Amino acid sequence: MFAAFALIFIFVGIGVYCAINFVYANDIAVKLNWFGGALLAFVVVTVLRLWFFMELNRLSIKREIKRVELQVSLLANKIDSAGKR
Repeated sequence: MFAAFALIFIFVGIGVYCAINFVYANDIAVKLNWFGGALLAFVVVTVLRLWFFMELNRLSIKREIKRVELQVSLLANKIDSAGKR
């Protein structure tokens, strides 16, 4: 996850660099190249952010499932000990 976070910052930097050069370019072909680079960088940032938040969601759900498993285990132990009396 730290690698994805670092990649997000790197591609934001690349996107901003391409966007700045797009504004200052004179030739239309060069402008299109800089625009394509900026667009690609921001698409990569979007995909990485989606992956990052889906990973956080997956870890949150995993924690909740473990909590439910613990509650079920405690309840089963309580029922077993009550039935043996």
